[in-house]
Amino acid sequence: MANENIPLSFKIHNREVVALEKWPTSANLASKDGDILFLDSAGRADDAVGIVLGVQVGSIIDAVTGELDPATVAADDFVMVCTDPNVIMEAQISTGALTDPYTTRSGAACFDLAGNAGVQYINAAASTNDLFKVIGVGNERNGEKSAVGAYQKVLCQFNPLVHFRGPIA
Repeated sequence: MANENIPLSFKIHNREVVALEKWPTSANLASKDGDILFLDSAGRADDAVGIVLGVQVGSIIDAVTGELDPATVAADDFVMVCTDPNVIMEAQISTGALTDPYTTRSGAACFDLAGNAGVQYINAAASTNDLFKVIGVGNERNGEKSAVGAYQKVLCQFNPLVHFRGPIA
């Protein structure tokens, strides 16, 4: 059975062991639950690729009303983020090339982010930003292990070398 093309961004695989933090947003943040967030120059959550902050959990909240605020994000609204650099996530990769339980051997052989808000995935053909290391095979919606090839679901982690809580060089 072929893998389904259903990029749904990043789902936390080990949710019961990760802590969430409340972060202020940049004024132009356009993200959804499961999207990867980065730090802007003012230390706010943003969707422009840079230093990895973590994975968004839930919707953006208006700082004044405390209500969900998906349409008119202002600076200092807030979002809950899993900032654990060791969090395990499940995501779709453009092409799973190996049958081994892992495909990334070092920080220099990691993959990039692709897609838009709410439908992000791992781009196996790009390694400019080296954001993710793949550590295993994920499951399709029917519960079966995802097959090697196009649209494979994988378990992944952040490359600690690009995470804001990663090792200091």
